[in-house]
Amino acid sequence: MKKILLIVGILALFSADFTVAQTPFHFTVGTPNGSNGGNIYPSPFTNWYWGTRQQYLILASELNALGVTKGDITEVSFNVTAINACPALTNYQMWVKTTSNSPSLTAWEPNMGSPVYGPATYSPQVGLNTFTFPKIAWNGTDNIVIEICSNLSSYISNGNASVQWSTGMSFNASKTYRADNSTNCGTNLNQTLSPTNRPIITLRI
Repeated sequence: MKKILLIVGILALFSADFTVAQTPFHFTVGTPNGSNGGNIYPSPFTNWYWGTRQQYLILASELNALGVTKGDITEVSFNVTAINACPALTNYQMWVKTTSNSPSLTAWEPNMGSPVYGPATYSPQVGLNTFTFPKIAWNGTDNIVIEICSNLSSYISNGNASVQWSTGMSFNASKTYRADNSTNCGTNLNQTLSPTNRPIITLRI
């Protein structure tokens, strides 16, 4: 009788519609291919111009290829290989959004919501720079857009930190606007700056 009950219990588990809580892991997206220079974009830490608005697109298919089917995003990390002359970045903010709208960043992803980090002053460090935030549910099929903005009141030659990146991707994986003014955050102005390049991004899911 005990064996019969055990078998019935196992069958019930397999037939039930439930989600097993998974242990979060770190997944690194992109194929490393060097890093940006001190006046080259994209980079999440920049001051060659006063400020930037940037978005990075991660396709669901990229995470699926790493074996990730769904989960809660709680961290974003970038690997800095050299600080160069990048100073402490004031008014630094980050947004993270899941979306079904963006197979390629040909236009700004709208309605990014509230920032998951900042505004704050952030000083990049050599190695992994990790931003932790309350969980954002990802369903395994939507794409993910990360937006970063910072503004200073002057620029520094060689002011972009070098960050490990992927180049020559098959879609517009980044969108960048840079300008010598203090109103970059939220701008809808467009520039074409290496849209098929994107920093290597590590997510905790």
